[in-house]
Amino acid sequence: MEKTNIRRLIGVMMPFMIMVIVQRLGLLLLPELPAFVIASAAGIFFFRMSCGADVLRFSGRTAAAREEQEDSDPTVPPFRPGDTVLGRILWVFVCMGVLIVFMHIVAAVVGGSASEPVPSAAEALALILIHPFLEEYIFRWLYYRELRPMHPFFAGLAQAVMFAIVHGSVGGMVYALFAGIVLAVALEYSGSLAVTVAAHALVNLRSFVYAAWLADEVLIRTILDFCVVSVGFGAFLGLLVRRGLREFRKSAETEAKTDDGE
Repeated sequence: MEKTNIRRLIGVMMPFMIMVIVQRLGLLLLPELPAFVIASAAGIFFFRMSCGADVLRFSGRTAAAREEQEDSDPTVPPFRPGDTVLGRILWVFVCMGVLIVFMHIVAAVVGGSASEPVPSAAEALALILIHPFLEEYIFRWLYYRELRPMHPFFAGLAQAVMFAIVHGSVGGMVYALFAGIVLAVALEYSGSLAVTVAAHALVNLRSFVYAAWLADEVLIRTILDFCVVSVGFGAFLGLLVRRGLREFRKSAETEAKTDDGE
């Protein structure tokens, strides 16, 4: 393994291990506090103390330097530019549909729910606003983009495993592993962190609404999930159509240039 790749791994693993240690120590030393308080405190500590240097180092790189770094390895495709607004919205719905399907699979196989009940307003604030931004910025934006020059597949799997580790229950870890992969794919193809943050926040909002207000309404929850999954499938088809049209347009332009050259 090249020294550059070793430095990448160390630069990602060290702040991650500190974050996990802080989170676990908080749960052991302060068991009377709600879990979301410990998790949020660990994230803040991670940002401001443990990973401050890494955040500055990652963020300080220019786009040109990152592209040059990725282009140095022919096996690593360049990071896709940001999609259009329509494309980002379609990706949000695709992520929501896939994540909800897998959430049901985890609940059926592992037992229980992949997400914890969130009855209070403070927990809702953390679940819907704080955690989606912090977790997406840490795992998908910093970790994935830093490890990506090694190989996109390795980077996506590595950050998904780390994302799963910070979740407590078995069901939560299994779901987080799959969610990390899905969100990394969405980031790769949409080129926008806003897509993963929005999808993460909306799925968490769904969990809160179901736990707080629709806990006993199984039929309503099933209908709503079916509608979201259906919209997600339609959004996926829309992305395929857009891609096909783009390829057709590029092919037509290439043929037109060839004809003009002749």
